[in-house]
Amino acid sequence: SNLKHINLCQSKILKIMKMNKGDLINRIAENASLTKAQATEALNCVLNCVEESLKEGEILDGLTDAKNLIFCFGKQIPTTKILAVRPRSISISLLNDAFVIDFLEVPNEQLQQLVYKWVESVKNK
Repeated sequence: SNLKHINLCQSKILKIMKMNKGDLINRIAENASLTKAQATEALNCVLNCVEESLKEGEILDGLTDAKNLIFCFGKQIPTTKILAVRPRSISISLLNDAFVIDFLEVPNEQLQQLVYKWVESVKNK
């Protein structure tokens, strides 16, 4: 259900931030000069708004998890900014009974073959 997905998203966001909800409330209170009660109310309002907006969304039946591997192919990476300009991604979706790997073609034939090779290497594992 979307509600389960929302709860998973919230817990993953807090995990990435390496803090729990109480830590986040304390940080909001401190940075915004609010009481803990006000910070709790503000955070709950934001989370409720996200939850409400996601209820209208659509999630593929049977999709239990999804990850994107983001990387940059290039013969030259002269600055870090180039990584933001031409990222590539491979999506890995876990369904009830299988997983699916999707990607768009890479504009460089040699690198495209590398992506195909990687996908084939994990195909039947």
